[in-house]
Amino acid sequence: MRATSDQQPHLAPRSLAGPLAPERPRSEWLLRAADARRRGRPDEALSIYLRLLATTPADVEALYGAALLSKELGNLDQAEALCGRGQQADPVNPDFWNLQGTVAWDRKRGQDALGCLDRAATLRSEIPQIWFNRGIILTGLGDIEGAIAAYERALALEPHYFAAAQNLVFLRDVASDGPEMFEERRRFAATFAAPFAAGLAPHPNDRTVRRRLRIGYVSGDFWIHSAAFIFCPVILAHDWDEVQVYCYSNQAEHIDPLTEVMRNEVKWRFVKHLTDAELAEVIRLDRIDILMDLSGFSNGTRYLVFARKPAPVQVTAWGHALGTGLPTMDALFADPIAAPLATRDWFTERVWDLPNLMAYQAPAIAPPVAGPPAGPITFGSFNRLMKLSPRTLDWWAEILLSVPDSRLLLKYGSYDVPDAVLRLRAEFHRRRVDPDRVFCEGSTSQKTHLERYAAVDLSLDPYPHGGGMTTLESLLMGVPVLTCAGPYINSRTGISVLTAVGMPEWVTTSGDEYVRGAIDRVRARDSLAEIRGGLRERLLRSPICQIPAYTRAVEAVYRHLWLRWLAKADKVPA
Repeated sequence: MRATSDQQPHLAPRSLAGPLAPERPRSEWLLRAADARRRGRPDEALSIYLRLLATTPADVEALYGAALLSKELGNLDQAEALCGRGQQADPVNPDFWNLQGTVAWDRKRGQDALGCLDRAATLRSEIPQIWFNRGIILTGLGDIEGAIAAYERALALEPHYFAAAQNLVFLRDVASDGPEMFEERRRFAATFAAPFAAGLAPHPNDRTVRRRLRIGYVSGDFWIHSAAFIFCPVILAHDWDEVQVYCYSNQAEHIDPLTEVMRNEVKWRFVKHLTDAELAEVIRLDRIDILMDLSGFSNGTRYLVFARKPAPVQVTAWGHALGTGLPTMDALFADPIAAPLATRDWFTERVWDLPNLMAYQAPAIAPPVAGPPAGPITFGSFNRLMKLSPRTLDWWAEILLSVPDSRLLLKYGSYDVPDAVLRLRAEFHRRRVDPDRVFCEGSTSQKTHLERYAAVDLSLDPYPHGGGMTTLESLLMGVPVLTCAGPYINSRTGISVLTAVGMPEWVTTSGDEYVRGAIDRVRARDSLAEIRGGLRERLLRSPICQIPAYTRAVEAVYRHLWLRWLAKADKVPA
């Protein structure tokens, strides 16, 4: 799942200004700039603003428009300077402080960003975008409770703030191991999906039983990205005699090698520029039989497309395992380990079991497995900072205190933000762990990221939201993973993976067992070294990496879901 902290901050809507020319009124240039931006010509719009400012340097609308576009185009120095000019021109305007806060966050200056947002809120606290941006920044700093409070404040001001509500669902999954995760989904669906329920149209799809099915996949991750190594191999392994595949790519129209492969193999649609209503209509016109959601509540979601039910059968899988809460979503793919029978009544979707929760294809650039690390025992976790809950930090601190001279290596892009690292080190210091024993590394190439597992003896899964791709990558690089089981899928992905690989003994069921298990295993360091040598082969030979067999199982469920719809459709006029 992609983190909500990857999202761009939101800014208060402003009318945009333009260049001043003697023969045209200022209002006309304002409209021209706004139109240029709408048509995807930010350079043209920025040029208009800057020419206007050359004539009227204190024009507040032009300053804001130029600052905003400078930020969007990556010229952060210019954006910051224009914000400063705007604050001087209109000292009581909170929008410039809000925008400057987002610029500071782009520069990875977390505390400066929060300070700017505080100034904006002091001037006008009822602007929901200020609190949304605060939620993004606090998430990036690892303060999940603070981020949840910020999103709740934004929603109190604007109950239909879709992005704030989406991020709140996402963070509940990170922070919780109780039914409130599902309750949040139901609230979300009641607010945003229910208005479409009365307007759902029937589906005139060809009802031939054994024909080739049209399968549509909707995602923003059809590029070289961790999630793509789970679902793209399945898409490419389809039996083209059984299915015809359409991919609706909700990403920028940028092409990398994986995107190029996908475009050459399937019916391809770039859809980021389409509204939800427009995309739903495109899907209907494509006569999709089964529409797959690969994003859930993560970035790239097209939730309100699925709320419109443009296909007879709709399924969510491999992107956000706890389901959508949508009454229009028919199925969720899982397995009995990840989604125990006792938990399934919480889902609005019917849970359909596959051989595994997910499949995995190892990247071709994966370096060889390194030998066991020398020096002090090193625990590792390459998960997102947002997953490091207070319970996780308590357990890890207890482990470090019980294993003298051991270290903890944390790696993820979140650690590129110095203030996030300082905050995390302070959390360990508060738990009596010397912060110098905690090493934080930020983003690198995928190959370098995998190579850093060479320094790790044992990977520690966070709780309650454990790793999925992180667990697979650790096993691929020869490093076993210790996880703790909770009741719901967010804390059971690792259990599903470890069971499929034949390592159920690496699953614990309580905090005490987890801490004790980590301590006992690193004390038997020779055993870890022995496991390391054969772990990649063990993973690659497991059912998780048998892509053709997994894909046949997926296709069998598709066919079954199609037959179920046909049976229902025969009873209802089309």
